[in-house]
Amino acid sequence: TLNLGSLLQATDKDGDTVTAAAEKLVITVDDDTPVIETAPVQDADPTLGATSWTFSGAFAYSIGADQRGPTYSSAADSDFAELALSGSANDVAIVNPTVTWDSESLNAATFNVSFEYDHDRNAATDPELVEGTLVFDKVNDTYTFEMDALQTTQDVTLGEGTGYETYDVDGTSPSSGPSPVATGKLGEGFYIQITGFEAPLSAGGNTAVAEGELVSGTQAPVTLSSTALGVSGNTIQAGEAANINFFQTDPKGDLGATDFSYATDFFIKFDGYETESDDLLLIVSLADANDPSITTTRAIYVDQGDVYENDTVNTDLVGTKYEALILDDPADPNDPYLDNNDALLIVESNDFNIQTGDNWLIKGIQILSNDAGLTGSAINLNRDVGADGASSTSAQPVSGLVGPGNTIAEDTSTNPLKIIDAGFSTTTTTPATLDLTLDFKVVDRDSDFTAVQTIDIENPVELVGVTNLAPTDLVL
Repeated sequence: TLNLGSLLQATDKDGDTVTAAAEKLVITVDDDTPVIETAPVQDADPTLGATSWTFSGAFAYSIGADQRGPTYSSAADSDFAELALSGSANDVAIVNPTVTWDSESLNAATFNVSFEYDHDRNAATDPELVEGTLVFDKVNDTYTFEMDALQTTQDVTLGEGTGYETYDVDGTSPSSGPSPVATGKLGEGFYIQITGFEAPLSAGGNTAVAEGELVSGTQAPVTLSSTALGVSGNTIQAGEAANINFFQTDPKGDLGATDFSYATDFFIKFDGYETESDDLLLIVSLADANDPSITTTRAIYVDQGDVYENDTVNTDLVGTKYEALILDDPADPNDPYLDNNDALLIVESNDFNIQTGDNWLIKGIQILSNDAGLTGSAINLNRDVGADGASSTSAQPVSGLVGPGNTIAEDTSTNPLKIIDAGFSTTTTTPATLDLTLDFKVVDRDSDFTAVQTIDIENPVELVGVTNLAPTDLVL
């Protein structure tokens, strides 16, 4: 504040003077600072989609006379400073959070956001990366935070399952003796239901299996336990089909249950498997990850060389998530390694998501030990895992007992299949929790800062039905 009045003096011709009063000319200069007009409003009803989650709300500020722009070339020019992300996801503190400036104009500012979180609540596995964007709309006075949908996964096996029971069709109480339905709980929100069929088998009313069709036949009793899965006994014989479906709750004997659970990948372990002569057929029942009401099926042909045995070269599995299934740990009497005539079959997401735009998840599997008179095309399984393991419908060179690998009818083996374990990497319908805070300040051109502002980002609602079904890797 400058009081200039006392500095002003008037003098007339004969030397008379007068001095102004001190308060008559006062100049006050205020340093303009940013003002928060509407503090960030939490989104109480975020959009929680299958692949992305979006949080938005009101936020308004006035930068004042010391406005930046119209050109913003770096974070140093931004209206926003000291951005920091913290909190938890899936009830575990996030790690490696970052918020970095991306672009800005007089209309909007965009920041890239990322963090990692414990998607499976398993400290032994690597955290999952989540990426997103934070946009401040300066014109409409809003913020929008869009991020990858969180994924909660669990990995389950028959050997770890509980509550195995058999039922009559539509039965709600466990049955005794050979029964057409069996169920078991393999994990939270993941139950399997087994039914079986005997020859003659058909699909869609004939023997030609088309995409979208499942195999059916004469209903047969089934076996399900922590060490066996079979039809009319503890094996799957020629002309038989085991039908496996996944559910959120125990369906018991209800063959029309619809509260499906989903898997991204699976393995099956066989005993008594002969790679020189055994092959098998899988029909995978699939649901679209973004809209599970869209379904289809795809046949996968598994020939003699598509499984791993203890007498084959399995070095490509060493160092992968499947290593524990093939290597012997003498110190562990329950080690599930491959021994004698065991075989390991692995099917991953890229074995059935083979077309551009595919985003399928598994809702069920049918296992046939031979073609049983069925015909049709099939996916030629590539036994490799990871990015190198993508399968296709292309034929392979015919050599000895190995056929083209992309047709159903070539599965002529009559040897029974004895399943001793199976494992599934599941998606769940229980959403991951999310509780984040994103702190920041508004700053003007001459570095005047507001107080810290906070955007609260939470997943406050219980999702109903299938959510967040993006494929994830199987972790063993």
